[in-house]
Amino acid sequence: MKQKIIIILLILTTCSSSATLSLKIFSPMGGIIYPGKSWKPGFQAGAKADILQFSNAISLFIKLNYWESKSTKEYLGLTLSNFYYGIDLKYKIQKSGFYVGGGMSNNNLQKEYQTGLPSEPNNLIGGSIFTGYDFPFDNYDSFFTELRYSKINDYNVFGLQFGLYFHMT
Repeated sequence: MKQKIIIILLILTTCSSSATLSLKIFSPMGGIIYPGKSWKPGFQAGAKADILQFSNAISLFIKLNYWESKSTKEYLGLTLSNFYYGIDLKYKIQKSGFYVGGGMSNNNLQKEYQTGLPSEPNNLIGGSIFTGYDFPFDNYDSFFTELRYSKINDYNVFGLQFGLYFHMT
């Protein structure tokens, strides 16, 4: 999967002569996650980085995230967790803080029972769409909130993320 992501990045870089490849923005983030009707809302934490800008409006982010949720059936003592990495393509709507985008990720989805015995991790490809808003608080850095829907195999995952954008340049 790492090779596929590298190939995609190389293709995107060569397709746009105006693209600049560098670490522009780093963002720690966290929030809540809801992986479906059999699961309680859980937490998520991660980071993303803007590594490729095609224009002032279009950017490519790499992301690394972890989330965890518990079963609604308490007697099962079941936990669902996901550690994933992937890419997001973000389009910022000019003259506003709104943005929209989509992405793909490689997910290490795992169920763990109360006994402590984890299930075999499933390596699954997932897709997502998102929208958000940037709240600038100085000339460069900003706070953001983002609503995301992801489809990972049989799971319809909804997330609400909050984070800070730190501009590196």
